[in-house]
Amino acid sequence: MKRFLFNLVAMTVAMTLWSPQVAVAQTGYTWTDISGQLTERQNRPVWAVARAGSYWFYTDGQDLWNGGQVYRYDGSTQVNITSDVRNAGLTRIDDIVSDGQSVLFLKNVVRRDNSFEILKWNSSGYIGVGSYVRNTFASDEGIRSIVGRAGTWYIVSTKNRLYRWNAGQESPVRVALPSEAVNDANTKFLYQMNHTMVDSPTEVGIVPIANGNWLLMTRANFGTYGTIAFYRYNGTSYTYLSELATQYVTFLASNGTDALLYSTAGGACVSGSIHRTNGMTNEGISLPSGYSDYSNCNVNPTTSKIVLDDSMAFWNGLSWMILQGKSIYKITDRNLTVLEPTRDYLTSASGDTSGHFLVGGAQSDVGVNSPTNPLTAKLLWVTEGELSTNTTVTTGGSFGGDRVYTSTNGPRVVIQGDPSGFRVGNGKEFSYRVTASDSDGVDRTDLYVNDARIKTCYSDTCEFRTTYWTNGATTKTVKFWVRSTDKRGQSTDTSASPDFLTVDVNSTATAGGTVTTTPTTSVTTGSGTAVTDSGTGISSWTWLDPTGKTNLNANESVTYNVGAYDNDGIKRIEIFVNGLAKKTCDLGNAKGNQTCGVTLYANDYPVGTGIYVNAKVTDGADKYTYTTATTLYRNAEGTSVPSGSTATTNQVSTWTWFDPAGELKSGASTIFRSGAWAQDGLASIDLYVNGSLKRTCSFNRSYGNQECSITVYGNDYALGTQVAANTKATDVNGKTSWSDLKYVNQVSSNSTSGSSYSGTNSNPVVWDWIEIAKDFITVDEKAKYVTGAWDENGVSSIAFYVNGNVKATSNLGTAYGNQSTSYEVRGLDYPVGSTVFVNAKVTDATGKETWTAGKTFRVMGTGATTSIDYAKNGSVQAWTDRAVYSTTNMITVNGSVSDEDGVNRIEILVNGELKKTCTVGNVRSASCAVTVGPYPSLSSVKYAVTMFDRYGNMTTSGYLTVAIVK
Repeated sequence: MKRFLFNLVAMTVAMTLWSPQVAVAQTGYTWTDISGQLTERQNRPVWAVARAGSYWFYTDGQDLWNGGQVYRYDGSTQVNITSDVRNAGLTRIDDIVSDGQSVLFLKNVVRRDNSFEILKWNSSGYIGVGSYVRNTFASDEGIRSIVGRAGTWYIVSTKNRLYRWNAGQESPVRVALPSEAVNDANTKFLYQMNHTMVDSPTEVGIVPIANGNWLLMTRANFGTYGTIAFYRYNGTSYTYLSELATQYVTFLASNGTDALLYSTAGGACVSGSIHRTNGMTNEGISLPSGYSDYSNCNVNPTTSKIVLDDSMAFWNGLSWMILQGKSIYKITDRNLTVLEPTRDYLTSASGDTSGHFLVGGAQSDVGVNSPTNPLTAKLLWVTEGELSTNTTVTTGGSFGGDRVYTSTNGPRVVIQGDPSGFRVGNGKEFSYRVTASDSDGVDRTDLYVNDARIKTCYSDTCEFRTTYWTNGATTKTVKFWVRSTDKRGQSTDTSASPDFLTVDVNSTATAGGTVTTTPTTSVTTGSGTAVTDSGTGISSWTWLDPTGKTNLNANESVTYNVGAYDNDGIKRIEIFVNGLAKKTCDLGNAKGNQTCGVTLYANDYPVGTGIYVNAKVTDGADKYTYTTATTLYRNAEGTSVPSGSTATTNQVSTWTWFDPAGELKSGASTIFRSGAWAQDGLASIDLYVNGSLKRTCSFNRSYGNQECSITVYGNDYALGTQVAANTKATDVNGKTSWSDLKYVNQVSSNSTSGSSYSGTNSNPVVWDWIEIAKDFITVDEKAKYVTGAWDENGVSSIAFYVNGNVKATSNLGTAYGNQSTSYEVRGLDYPVGSTVFVNAKVTDATGKETWTAGKTFRVMGTGATTSIDYAKNGSVQAWTDRAVYSTTNMITVNGSVSDEDGVNRIEILVNGELKKTCTVGNVRSASCAVTVGPYPSLSSVKYAVTMFDRYGNMTTSGYLTVAIVK
């Protein structure tokens, strides 16, 4: 099975792209698709999976410097460890094996020329150990199999030699076989990619069994047919197990205590059977009614034969899972059960001892014994004895307004609303409930709100409940539709006849009943208490480290942590400080408990002010909720240090300061200085002022502390504004660390010395920036202009002006502490080629005003067919798999980029919104893809791919267009 996929991986570059239906096998286990947590899925499978300690490890088998990925997973939280493995010296992983305590990452293991590499991981970290094995092997010798238990490993080489090894920094020791063994060292064996298959009656095999013993299989020179002999081996001596002698063995697996094997024997009549043994007893496995062991004599045409050739076996502490192509068997105790075939093409798995498997492979379709084209990675969480259900349920309520939808082959769908008239008041709740039924069983139901998929349920009933607002209008209309899919992949889609909810300020109607939402796994909350949002089902919790530290003196810091869990996975956690986005953790729809944290430094905030911290949590269905806010207070005690805070991320540190600090007068200047250090060598320091990149200092690969600085002139900024600066340090591996913002206040030249925060007559202090920083937008894009402000008397309002005309005003009452709000400028509102200037007026509670410096950018057209190159040597190509799509099609946008200075990241925008960012770490060339849609009939979808090189320079494809037909 893996050999077929190995060849398919090599051919995938030349294949035509199309988007298959997502499907999950529904068999004797509970299967949950967690593929969304993978960083990359396109043109790759999940190639190898192994478990050690409390973690699963898995990889896609791709080059780690060209998009390949490695992960670690504890059943709740996935961590991408690609850079760790890469930095430890391995550039690709061909297989992963485990002894229960550690894993070995193997490269070039399918070769026989002694070129393999081995990287070991255990709780102490990573260490390369392959050279110790290579020094023992001959130049034309490789690894046939490698099996471990609790620190002891046995290696069978491609020359059929047996070695014992501790996977440490010493060479393996050759182990003599029993005297009866026939060891044909001239046979050129290959590595066992699925760990259980036996190719030849002459090969040596060994697996762990009970009481610290091992089961050795080898061909012996006695017996009628050249017998395959089995021995119990205690590390010193062999005990022959005559009851296991057979003619052929095609399958051998172990769970550490019992060995499972499939053997055949006979002369003219050959028969096969499945056995298990612990080295002391040998027991046959019973087959279900209608199935029989293989025999070429006395064939019973009414039974199906089970032959475990080319199969894989995995143990979860409760049962064996055996995968053979798409056939799946389950063995519990001595009984085999034949389960429904899998839909996806599964190639690797590993279990714990508590009833769980992590299974990897590639997406496939029903009835097709091969992956879909192109390869799309599939990762499944398999549980024995649990059910996946809709977790948001309203008890009671007034559901009604039944709408019934049917299709030729898909499920029957009944839609209800609460209130039943599909009309609610402003700020009231509405619940949209879908009940699906199908003779083949319902696989999944997707709910869409305003054409965005908002929830997916793997059960017959699916419900979405939340609060709706008119946003200042008298009424507002909200569109709902549903797609329900049965277990054969046939769907009923109501998008052509959607449901509409009216939100009416003159109505008081609201949903009734009691809402309960129960996470399907327990929530580990650290020091916080989990709160589950009834509308979205998202559970979130926060805590401070040190616990309870809400008062900050000078030079002190506190870490604000956010945890979250949702059945749809957690897509993103954004932490806001005084309304400003301080940190974003992009988690890629990761399943299980996810966390994000940011350290706040007292020296970054004015004395006597409040620091308001909360977070926005977005799940895999793009639903979101806000956490309960925490307010910190900046005390006056203590003294500040001029060097400020230090930010450290992944062995990269950076620190900043203004010289001199304090005020920036008109006609004067100050120097913004940054220092940085990187364990693996520093590549660059980028200096930003008010969100704009002002200077990049390149260091190639420099060790020790490095510095970069820029002069900031008072005349460049409006009177009363606050100048904010920070820095990004990047090492040679693409790891980055951002410093916290440092501020200096522009004051008039005759101001007295001291902080501009003091005094009762000072004007508001303001700052502004653009998200994402750029100097142009196309007619299909939006630019978010953000203004921040502080005033000792409280900020009253922030008014936004575009080209001198007021566009929006945020009335804040009397708001203390740092405040921020934003306004979106749409390119569509202005002529192509025109210049747009946006700024803001901030007014405090006493009526005093300060204007922001403002931002200027150009409006560009769309449909460019060549890239706009701001980088010296950048090249960008963007394409989709077709030019025209229907309303049910998903669209895959692909980008391929290169740059001689190194590609740092790739951004894909669709209809003006950033859909995906691929951070690739300063490689010469890279690719990125995202799948979006579907989109409504007769619309057009515009997309663009933008590349940023290692120095922050940009190259873009410009916008391209595809059409959506009926």
